[in-house]
Amino acid sequence: MPTPDVGNNKKPESASPYSPLASQKISPLQAFKRENKITLHYHGDITRRLFLLGGIVMLLTLPLFNHLLPVPAVESLVVIVILVFVAGFTSPHQIIVIGLTAAVAAGVTIAFTYCATLIYASPHRDIHRIALFIVDMLLALNFLFALYFSIKTLRGRLADIDRENRKIK
Repeated sequence: MPTPDVGNNKKPESASPYSPLASQKISPLQAFKRENKITLHYHGDITRRLFLLGGIVMLLTLPLFNHLLPVPAVESLVVIVILVFVAGFTSPHQIIVIGLTAAVAAGVTIAFTYCATLIYASPHRDIHRIALFIVDMLLALNFLFALYFSIKTLRGRLADIDRENRKIK
């Protein structure tokens, strides 16, 4: 009859060569704290959703408002693809991508606000222009929130890096 396993012969989970504890001698509590420092200020999931929402709205409204846009449809499609790429690359571990996300959010916010201002200042107001103004303002607000959350993520990661550099010295 086999003897029951009492757990004395098992290797701890941290003994895995792929575990974050394998290469460093830290306690599981310290590993948990390190992981949560990265995710504590990480708002990339929100930013990703806002980018995808903006891209979807842009894609769905492009055929309706293409004749009123100051740029060709191909440029709008390129912006949509860039938004999806940036959303897909968003990661808490790559500070360059976090900075890129903030830069793209800032650029798109400025572009939609500028377009909405031009439409509002236009002397010709019809139902299409009013609808495009509303869509542009909603997209500008969407990307303004994306900018806010990406800047919060960037600030948190920079603070983590600064904190780690102070420990090294």
